[in-house]
Amino acid sequence: MTLSFRIAALAAILGLAAVPAVQAATCADEGFAGIVQNVSATGSAGNSGCYLGGRNNDTQNPVYAVDADAMFGATGWVTLTKTDTGSGRYEGGNAYGVTVSGNGYSGSWSVGSSVWDDYAAFMIVLKGGKGGMAPANYVGYAFTMADGLSGSYASPFAKRGTTEISHVTVYGIRAADAPQFAAMNAAFGSAAAAPAMAPAPVPLPAASLGLVSGLALLGGLRLRRRRRG
Repeated sequence: MTLSFRIAALAAILGLAAVPAVQAATCADEGFAGIVQNVSATGSAGNSGCYLGGRNNDTQNPVYAVDADAMFGATGWVTLTKTDTGSGRYEGGNAYGVTVSGNGYSGSWSVGSSVWDDYAAFMIVLKGGKGGMAPANYVGYAFTMADGLSGSYASPFAKRGTTEISHVTVYGIRAADAPQFAAMNAAFGSAAAAPAMAPAPVPLPAASLGLVSGLALLGGLRLRRRRRG
């Protein structure tokens, strides 16, 4: 191998290394508005956002893909658990009581309320199981306190019809790493704590007031007559 060839190869490697990773974008911005609600919570009948990752797999080796892609504009995501759809097995522990019930096409999910003790939001990531599908990359759905802790999912992937989900990964992110989610929780908490407004008294019409006054006067006259008698 000549020296010039080695230099050219090294330059090519350095050039590739300098290219930044493709960052995530909202599902709607990427032309997939139809999958925005494929993972939704029962409480809000929706979610706090849908993002497409910058690659096919939300791999965690050697770095978190969700951090490299800056999902929802944030880094510092922590894996809560991972499961292959339909397996009933959860990898990496399951300290927050995550459940995913169903198959590769649809099902239900839930997360324990203790998740709010440590995180401002959690994200449910779906990874497709076939090549050539659309969207080609993994999809993440974010949830905050206003959304709730349980809901349903449906595969957002298609290739001549709906294709199966390969696995589901649930991540959490702390308030310090995602101030936008912390602000959403604060607004939700303030609204929930606000006292209910008492209904305003309904004013009586003038005719009703006259009737009340007349009855009071009649009652007074009867009382006087009894005392005289």
